Amino acid sequence: MVHGLLFSVSGIFIKTLVQDIDIFKQIFYRTAFSVIAITTIYKPKFSECFNVKALPSSGSRGIFGFLGVSSMFYAITELPLTIAMTLTLTTPAFVMILGHSSITEKIQLRQFSPAF
Repeated sequence: MVHGLLFSVSGIFIKTLVQDIDIFKQIFYRTAFSVIAITTIYKPKFSECFNVKALPSSGSRGIFGFLGVSSMFYAITELPLTIAMTLTLTTPAFVMILGHSSITEKIQLRQFSPAF
């Protein structure tokens, strides 16, 4: 419930700030804040971050994460807030369905309650 509440508050801020700050600047600021917060909290060893074996998965995660955040911000700015937040909060359900259909991941019954 806290997750839903915080994302809803985030959606309200995105919707109100779009009048002053365009969507691409908002995405940049969110990404910059995330990078600063992660490096401050976790203090990763950069040699581990750039492991040759992890680069393809890290790169694809970065690309798809950027596309996901951009899509969420765009939906919030263009759609009514209630519809945009409903779509955003159904992401876990779509991830389960896509994971099952694309990489034949097994879905257990206990995974359904948190996703829906």
